[in-house]
Amino acid sequence: MFVLIEPEMLVNKKICARKTKNFFISGLKMKLTKNKKGFSFLEVMITVAVLSIGILAVLTLITSSIGSSTNSRNSIIASELAQEGIELVRNIRDNNFISSPSDPFKNLDCNCDWKISYDTALSPGGPYQLNYDSGGFYSHSSGTATKFYRKIGIIMGITTSVNTSRMILSTAWWNGDPSAPTPCNIANKCVYIMDNLADWW
Repeated sequence: MFVLIEPEMLVNKKICARKTKNFFISGLKMKLTKNKKGFSFLEVMITVAVLSIGILAVLTLITSSIGSSTNSRNSIIASELAQEGIELVRNIRDNNFISSPSDPFKNLDCNCDWKISYDTALSPGGPYQLNYDSGGFYSHSSGTATKFYRKIGIIMGITTSVNTSRMILSTAWWNGDPSAPTPCNIANKCVYIMDNLADWW
């Protein structure tokens, strides 16, 4: 026996099959969604703690790196200032030799502490604080006060008929104290350079 199926019935069966299939799939989706579990409060707290420790470690590293950078920068500036002090005294000796070859250590005859900068003459005593002027130079005379100090120690050397010398000790520091720290080292924020200036004849 044959049953005639009209085309409309075929279309209706397909639609029903699709609806059933879609219903089954969406039911499965609903079932899966219901069975999903979220993170527990303890898991979230452990994650937050681990992330906090990591971020704190990175911040500590960055902070110490910035501190080390600043100390290195200050140390380099102080070293250059100490070297400049030596060069300024050497310049006085050279100019003395040109103007009066028989007395290259004129005005360098005191076992004491001095101050000098590119725009001021060598003068005894403090204050030793350096200022930063509008031209970008460090000076004892004018400008904005800085954390850097510099003093020049001149120690009379051996004086004989053959040789005359002066030991120059240029000390620069940045610890905020007007007097140089003892001992003078990087840990105490202090550097020094010594040079022996000899007579040229």
